Amino acid sequence: MKQKQSRRYFTGIDGLRALAVIGVILYHINPNQFIGGYLGVLIFFVLSGYFITGHIIKRVKLNQFSFKEFYIKRIKRIYPQLISVLALTSTYILLFQRQLLHNLYQIVLTNLLGVYNFWQILNGQSYFERFAQDESPFIHLWTLSIEWQYYLIWPIVLVILFKLFKKISYIASFTVVIASLSAGLMAFLYHPGIDTSRIYYGTDTRLFALMIGSLLAMIWPSEKLSKNVSLSVKWLINIFGTVALVALCWMSIWPEMNPQNGIPYLWGMLVFSLISAVLVAIIIHPASSFNRLLTNPIFSYLGSRSYGIYLYQFPVMIFFETTFKNTVHHPRLVPVVEVLLILLISEVSYQLVEKHTHNFSLSYLKSRLSNFSQMKWYGQLKWSIFSAIILAFIISVGVSPFAKEQVNPNPLEQAVTDNVKENKKHNARILAQNNRLNNGDAKNDYLVAKQQAENKPVSIDSSYQELGLTTSELQQLNYLSATAIGDSVMAGSSNGLRAILPNMTIDAAISRQMVEGYDILKRYKEEGNLSPIIVMGLGTNGPFSLDDLNKVMELVGKDSHLFWINVHVPNRPWETNVNQTLAEFASTHSSNFTVIDWHDYSNTHPDWFIDDLTHLNPLGNGPKYYGSYIAKAILQTMANRKQ
Repeated sequence: MKQKQSRRYFTGIDGLRALAVIGVILYHINPNQFIGGYLGVLIFFVLSGYFITGHIIKRVKLNQFSFKEFYIKRIKRIYPQLISVLALTSTYILLFQRQLLHNLYQIVLTNLLGVYNFWQILNGQSYFERFAQDESPFIHLWTLSIEWQYYLIWPIVLVILFKLFKKISYIASFTVVIASLSAGLMAFLYHPGIDTSRIYYGTDTRLFALMIGSLLAMIWPSEKLSKNVSLSVKWLINIFGTVALVALCWMSIWPEMNPQNGIPYLWGMLVFSLISAVLVAIIIHPASSFNRLLTNPIFSYLGSRSYGIYLYQFPVMIFFETTFKNTVHHPRLVPVVEVLLILLISEVSYQLVEKHTHNFSLSYLKSRLSNFSQMKWYGQLKWSIFSAIILAFIISVGVSPFAKEQVNPNPLEQAVTDNVKENKKHNARILAQNNRLNNGDAKNDYLVAKQQAENKPVSIDSSYQELGLTTSELQQLNYLSATAIGDSVMAGSSNGLRAILPNMTIDAAISRQMVEGYDILKRYKEEGNLSPIIVMGLGTNGPFSLDDLNKVMELVGKDSHLFWINVHVPNRPWETNVNQTLAEFASTHSSNFTVIDWHDYSNTHPDWFIDDLTHLNPLGNGPKYYGSYIAKAILQTMANRKQ
């Protein structure tokens, strides 16, 4: 009876889980509009810390805590659904996307062992790069590994602390120290311009959210909270809850919480976790109205199925977007379809797997399969499908170690890697030789380059003449100084830029967005390495505002000329937004801002691209067309400007 009352009492927690999983899904659907949705994971961590620690403390005080019972319960809670998503996703990979078989056995094994986040730090792609050619559908499972490590280690630590100190106050102090060290380490490891995957995936840098939940269980145990409080206290509790809920929602859409910005790592995630703990404390207080406010059929449904929804969201999105490429003309329909598929699959998984986790054991499976002949037809069908999926799962994992020898290296990833290395050497050589003209004025640089080309002609690649460039223009390009900053599209095709603009400094990398591009641009200027002719290639990974462009223009100055390559990214809803924003800005800054209309130029040439219709095929002529089109746009604009 007590358990039932407790479950009814905490129905608002399902509402909080629903809000958290909604935020995460919205972030994955559109990470720029719902820029802080990823913070929902912190709510799950705080809740885990609170309820696990509260359970352990109660049992330890009653001398009834059993490690065996605790771990068996946790295994039954986590593994049936985890194994189901691993099995179904691996089966899909085996049948339809065999290029993802590479490393599958390592991904499955590290997930089952609860160390997948460590594997990701060593081998995985950035969590924020949604344009890897073979993007992993497992990338979001890092959270389960951190939770499992917490479940495995924290009970042992907690029991030892109880034996050593007895008093909750001492244990709470220890918890505060651990949380502080974890949050401090996250802030310490953050450096602008450096990939944040190590911080994002790290158990040590994420532990503070779990510890905050654990601390709340020590200082705010639900069984000691009374409904009999004064009216003024009730008002105060509800005011705190309102402020906390509004703050969480605001932080989830606040642009500064962009996970490629510094604020989330320096203090943002810590503050979000603390506010989450306040809201949890308010919800579970019997005098609060928030348990009732967050209790409704929709929230209860989503909250009760939040685990499955979280597990299946990413595989559904990845496989859907891989199957349907050109979705830019259906920006509203695609997310709706994806969400419906996620809900459908997670509901089936809930009914077939999660509701029966108490039966999770090999003996149960053996008994069901041994009685196969006595089952009704739908039971036989269900267990036949189950057996086929498990067989496909075993086969996919079994052949995975050999897929490494059978699958050729990904041409795009290889091109990006090679280009980034070559760009670093190329940039260092330009700066060391002081070949940059950099007179501080774009028009002067162009005129000097033109004069140099006339006085000291060099050999040129005549094949570029077929792309519309004259001998004179190719000579000028050989001397023209420029700085290019871009994302993975530029990184994959920068060999085309280097070939035609040998004095261009190129800084391009995967997953780059405006906030990081601005920091790089600022650093180049402070170091005196910024050419007055600047080429930006950002927007593939998300939109930006007119204010962002104004900020960039203010940085580069009126004597520089900024060229911006618009985007061809038909499978992302922000393609139109980015290109319209650039066109609008160009209409009011025509004197020193030019849009290079790569979208329209390349739109009739799908053969230039790989399957994602965004990145150019490094084995084709795409990079050459990319480089020549950008170079020609620069020359034509600067020739008109010199008048």
